[in-house]
Amino acid sequence: MFTDEGYLGLGEVSDIANRMKPLITKKLSDIFKINAVGSELDYWPLISNNTEEALPRNIHPELRGLTLFGLEIGLLDLVGKKYSASLSELLGDQCRNLIEVC
Repeated sequence: MFTDEGYLGLGEVSDIANRMKPLITKKLSDIFKINAVGSELDYWPLISNNTEEALPRNIHPELRGLTLFGLEIGLLDLVGKKYSASLSELLGDQCRNLIEVC
């Protein structure tokens, strides 16, 4: 996602199985545009909530969650860049220095 100020917000979605019948890119992009363009970043939860309401009702529940998680991370990335703050600072500060992953 891009802002008028030139910030780039990145969100990510894990692998999406074909059984979830993902939305075509244009439809998803249109939903995001309707609910985000012209909105103030400080109200990112409202953007997320409005987008959730705009997603088709018959969308696979797991796909709905993945889509909204990706949007939320992208919005938080933008908010962090706007205020020069890390994601951990936005969410209440760092609680560990490293996390083991497989």
